[in-house]
Amino acid sequence: MNIRRKTVGKLGIFLCWLLSSLGSAQTLLLVTGENAYPPLTGPKLPEGGLVTEVVRQVFHDRGFVTDVAYVPWNRAYQMTLQHEAFATFPYVKDEEREKHFLFSKPLFQFVEKFFVRINDPITFSEPKDIYGKTICRPIGYTDKHLEQLVESRKIWFWRPDSLEACFDLLANNQVDLVPVPVRVGWKTVSRQYGETAPFKTLPHVLGVNTQHLMVSRSHPDAEALLKTFNDGFKQLIADGTAAEIFRRHNVELPAYIKNKYLEIKQSAF
Repeated sequence: MNIRRKTVGKLGIFLCWLLSSLGSAQTLLLVTGENAYPPLTGPKLPEGGLVTEVVRQVFHDRGFVTDVAYVPWNRAYQMTLQHEAFATFPYVKDEEREKHFLFSKPLFQFVEKFFVRINDPITFSEPKDIYGKTICRPIGYTDKHLEQLVESRKIWFWRPDSLEACFDLLANNQVDLVPVPVRVGWKTVSRQYGETAPFKTLPHVLGVNTQHLMVSRSHPDAEALLKTFNDGFKQLIADGTAAEIFRRHNVELPAYIKNKYLEIKQSAF
């Protein structure tokens, strides 16, 4: 996607704040993780990743110029919290984050499971099954769906800078389990190890997460920004552009996301 720089049009109160904050630059700064989270975001992924392309297209269509910075996940969190950036993505809602941030409607939906070594007989259905084991969870990732494991104090946690590091530690027998969205996990290991990746997923589903654009609650125009974004993504879905972007990244637009924005009733979640 080639997005040309252009003068931002009138968008009410939010634009007034934008122009006074950024002067003549007229650029909306967004931040995401420098360590790849495929297929959603990553500096070396096509167009910066699926969600990066979606987010930029939404703001472009609403009259904004965007600049996406790739930084450590914790830094993206802090930059957004402190208004150094307008928003960060993609983030999972959890109780702690909701104290400080507002979230867009969902951008993607993932099923999360444990990855383990392919020949490891380990099983999991409840916390006691893995007492004494070591879980790898990168810095900046939420512990949603892992609270019982953290609170048990009978399971070790190793927190490196990246998901790639977690899989290297797993391959080298230094950790035992890597909890991660299944699609993200397989995309990551295929980039690292190719088709012979020495891992498997355990059957137990840890949880289902949705990914969002995240804006500081204390940002003076947080609600206006999110309404602008949600309306824009809804339009991309309605006119078929979102589905085209997803397909360019070899992913189908999830029905749940489409239904959420277009308010189509579903018989079950």
